[in-house]
Amino acid sequence: MTGRRALTPMQLQEAKDAFDLFDTTGTNTIEQKELKIALMTLGFNISKEELRTVVSELDSSNTTTIDFKDFIQIVETLLPSRDPVKELTEAFNLFDIDHTGRITAKNIMDVVASMDEQLTEPEIHEIIAEADKRGEGDITLEEFIDLIKDNAIF
Repeated sequence: MTGRRALTPMQLQEAKDAFDLFDTTGTNTIEQKELKIALMTLGFNISKEELRTVVSELDSSNTTTIDFKDFIQIVETLLPSRDPVKELTEAFNLFDIDHTGRITAKNIMDVVASMDEQLTEPEIHEIIAEADKRGEGDITLEEFIDLIKDNAIF
């Protein structure tokens, strides 16, 4: 694969943590169908077609699972082509369900619930408080980008 950029130790650890979330069997592999979600946890938002292309370029002959080595190859391949502002805008839009240009606590609760995940109301309000520099009780795109950039490793 060409165009790869080696990960920093911190990025490597973050990638390992994301991979481990989906390696529920402890076999150092994840299902290919989980790959897109694992990459999303690292901030990558790629189409199914792009994902198929990247996976097809792997040296591995296994077509159903991805091991950690292959996962790192994929991350290193995708890293140089990222457009973080575009990706963050798309992520913001996923939370801005009612298209107001702001993310509310209810928006976060709805999105998290749709993913079968759970955050408590205090946790959601803590996220909003951290991001909401204007003190209006919601998050704008600019605040969202600042929040993610301040906490991002990738």
